[in-house]
Parts: sequence; structure tokens; C-alpha cells
Amino acid sequence: MRRHLALLSLLLLILAACGDGDADTPATTEAPAAATTEATAAPTTEPTAAPTTAAETTTEETTATTEAPATTTTAAAAPPAVVPTGTVTVALPTFGNELLDPTRSSNPDLPYWANSFDFLLGMDENGNPTTETGAAISVESSPDAKVWTIELREGMTFHDGVEVTAEDVAFSFELYAREESACTSCGKMQRNFDSATVTGTYTLEVTFKEPNALFLRDLTRVNDTLAIIPKHHWEAVGGGDGFNENPLGSGPYVFSDRAIGEYVEFKANTEYWNPDRIPGFETLRIVLAPEATSRLALLERGDADLALMDPFTAPDVLAAGLEIAGPKRVQTLSMAFGMPWKTEFFYNDQAAREALIKAVDVAAIVSAIYPEGTATPAASFAAVPSQEGHDPSLTPYVYDAAAAAQEIQDLGLAGQEIIMYQYAFGATPEFPRIQEAVAAFWTAAGLSPQLRSTDFATIRPNFLEAPYFTEPFTHLWFVTAGTTTENALRIGVISKDAGGFYAAFGDPELDDIYSRYRSEVDPGEREALAGRAVSLIYDTYAVLPIATTDMIWGMGPRISSWSPTNGSVAAVNFETLRP
Repeated sequence: MRRHLALLSLLLLILAACGDGDADTPATTEAPAAATTEATAAPTTEPTAAPTTAAETTTEETTATTEAPATTTTAAAAPPAVVPTGTVTVALPTFGNELLDPTRSSNPDLPYWANSFDFLLGMDENGNPTTETGAAISVESSPDAKVWTIELREGMTFHDGVEVTAEDVAFSFELYAREESACTSCGKMQRNFDSATVTGTYTLEVTFKEPNALFLRDLTRVNDTLAIIPKHHWEAVGGGDGFNENPLGSGPYVFSDRAIGEYVEFKANTEYWNPDRIPGFETLRIVLAPEATSRLALLERGDADLALMDPFTAPDVLAAGLEIAGPKRVQTLSMAFGMPWKTEFFYNDQAAREALIKAVDVAAIVSAIYPEGTATPAASFAAVPSQEGHDPSLTPYVYDAAAAAQEIQDLGLAGQEIIMYQYAFGATPEFPRIQEAVAAFWTAAGLSPQLRSTDFATIRPNFLEAPYFTEPFTHLWFVTAGTTTENALRIGVISKDAGGFYAAFGDPELDDIYSRYRSEVDPGEREALAGRAVSLIYDTYAVLPIATTDMIWGMGPRISSWSPTNGSVAAVNFETLRP
């Protein structure tokens, strides 16, 4: 009883914070509103490094055989645009696995190590692939998307002065495809990579066993981890552990020092090939501060200049006279019904899922948890135009508490228990609070939600191995805006038999659409298949979309401007921080 009263109290607080909570009031804020502001850069006075004209011809939506446009930028093109000076300190809530070896690291760890590496393709301000800020000047596909020809820019050097060549890139791909590699993209490489053949000092061909029409996305740091590793240095230090202790890249920052669990430090690479991305600060120091209150205290004292913050601490950041900055529309959060293909779970019935979704006032939750202007209610995980399958006509599900309560009664679900696993990721500390808010609405509708605090590592094995979960449950799921629709479907929606990870839905029709979409090389057909998948998920109430959110950083007065990449939680571009 005490737990139910607490949940109802939370519900009342949410409704009070958001004004009118009448049962038949629809959520009027549409997910497409995010698209209208998605192109807006994080607060900055500096032009975005990647011009949008490049994005128009290098995005994933173009034909696979279109060559990415060449750029005339070279290492010796111009004198440095800035002279690095001083130290900038960035506070993060987690260092992830704290490895400096890209072959064993994951996407959320990129802010920790990616500052000193280059990727083959850069990104425009909205997270689309572009050659303007990448190591490649062209990436061209064969008609069947099995063979990709890559041409590197000349004049790039690793931090020890050795030139970056096609041999290094081929070697890097071979490393990522090894069985022992464990990066975000390594699983895909292990399954599909066939060979990398050097055809010239700056050219190579990468061959896959099956069509890989989405390879362009894999070459950026928006959602993947395929950084360029120097062959000569990897072999000299003995690989793996040796490289982790003595990392070497070609990026805008040079690794300098670290203390495990405390900090990692980099020095500006004044010889970097792109003068516009030579760091403004001579030293980049990244410190670990797990608690949001600690990160805020560091900002207030001036001991940190930039800190990743929780959404609910944003008012405190502003009250301290600091700025809110960061990339826009980075991810969409959804509530997933755990494995509804199991007939013994009550939400196997679409009518039950519809009643549960109708019972939740998503607009009220977004308004109560996120600062104004930093999140919008979502209708689909494909919430921004750069994602295949994005449908601007979709609107968030209508909230109707009275109808939902009646349907729950009619379906015999009054008092039905449902476990709600509460855990947080580094970039989404608000997950547990969202679960509590949804639980409050479901309690009011007549269900009996059971909140269970845990961490994802604890329950992850249950997604991967039998007997899976034995009771109906929910968990929160996020899709970064820069990811491919293929990745989103594979991780969060399709069945395990079709290659899914969460195996959250597993509708046979959806599995079939995914199979055809994954191997389709024609961009128009691929877009149509992605759209069908998004529509099917929406029409069958497969998941409850919650919000498309910004990344919220507190920024101190020593920073005049910053150009992170919208649509990505990983491409924070600390080299663009300017004093």
C-alpha cells in the first residue's frame, strides 16, 4: 500500500507540473517537432566544421555507388587556424571500460579515447557521413554493396610522424574482424568481413561476404568504433595490452597521461591535417565524477569547464550562472514490453499493449523530467529525417486514462503485476525516473507494477540465453539518432532467431521485412522497407515511445564556443572547444 501511495503521489506531482491532466486530453506535441530543430547546433558562436553541402552527397540515403566528394583540405593546406592555449577540463559520469584500445572498446566510451584517433568518415552537424572531416576523400561501393573502394587523403600522419596509408586502414579492419575483438562494430565485422586489399599507397578495397549497404555509417564515430590504428605501432608494442598502455592515433589530440579511475589527459596536435579542427586548448583533461552533484560542484568552483549533467539537474546549472550546451536530438527513448511473442505474457495481446500505452501521459512525463526545449514526446524511434523509415506524419499515441482503465477492466487485467526493471546508462541517468512515472500511471489505471532496481549488466544475460525472463516485464530502450535503422531493429525489435539482441517483439512479418531491408542495396527500396517496419511497430503498439532528447552539458565561462555533432552521444568533438 505504501508503494502504491508513493507512485500515486508521483503521478499527482507530474500532472501538477504539467497543468491539465484530463483523461481525454491527447498529447499534442508531435515527434516531428524534433525534426524542425534537429539542424540547430548546440549553443556556439563558431561555424560548424562540416558544411552541409557535403552531407547532401555523402549521407546513407544516397545511392551506394555514389562516390563521396573529394575535399581539397590537406595537412599542409593552411597555417593553424588557432594557437592552442591553456587547459580545458571535462567531467564525465563514467569512463566505461577505461580502455584506450579501440578493438576492445564500445561506443559509449568514445568521449574517453576517441579524441586521439581519426575515423574514415566525419560527420556533418546532424550526424550524417561526410568526407570533409574524415580520413577518406572518397568511399565508393560496387553495385551489389559487397566491395567498397576507399581512397585516403594524402599527408596525414600519426602522432609519431609516420604517414597514414591504406596499409594501416586494411590492418585496422583485419583487427576489428578478429574473434577476440569486442568493439561496438566488431560483431558485424566478424560476421561479414571477408578481406581488405591494398591497391595503392592511399587506396584499398574492402570486401564483404554479404551486401553491406550501410557501410558508410560504420565508418563514422556517430555510432561506431572503427578508428584507424597504426600497423607499425601496434606490432611494435605487441598489440592489445601493449597498445592500451601506449596508444597512438592520428587525431586532433595526442594521448599524454592517465590515472585509472581519476583522469585521462591529452595534448593538442598542432600538426593535425585539418586546421579548422586543431584544438583551441593546449591540454584536454577529462576527469571522472560519477555523481551529478559532484560534477555541478566542479563547474561552480571552476575546476571543470564542461560536464555531462542529468536532465533534472539542469535548473541547478542555470541557477549557478552556467550555460546549458550540447548536441541536439541525440536519442529516442522507448518503453519496451519484454518479449511479447511469449504467449503466456499478457501483453502478447495487442489490445493489452494498446491499453497500457493509452494509460500513459507521455507529454506530462517529458514536461516533468526534461528542461523546456531539451526533449519532445516521441512517436517512433526513427525520430529525425536522417534515419531511414522516418515518417513525419506519425504522432505520439493519444493519452486517455478513462478509456485505458475501462479496457484494463474489460480484459481482466485489474491488479495484473508487471515487473519494471530500473537501470541507468551513462548518457541516460533519467531511465529509473521514467520507469517510476510510467508505473504511477499504470497504478492509476488498475495495474500493479513492480519496480525492481538493477543494473543492465545483471539482466543482460537473460536477453542472450535461455530461459530468458519468466515473468512479464518492461525495460527502457534507447536508439541514438545517428544509428542505422538496421541497428535499431536488430537490437530492439526483431526476434532472436532473426539475429535480434533484446528480442523485444519478434513479429514474423517484421522479421521478414528486416531480412529484406538488411540485404537491399537500392536506397529507395531500403527506405520503403524501413518505413514499413516503422509503421508496423507503430500500428501494433509494439513499444511505447517516450521522448527524443538532447544531451545536457553544463558549460563554464572559460569556453566561448563548442561544436558537437547533433544526433550523437559519442561525437562530442572536444577539439572544437574554444577559449
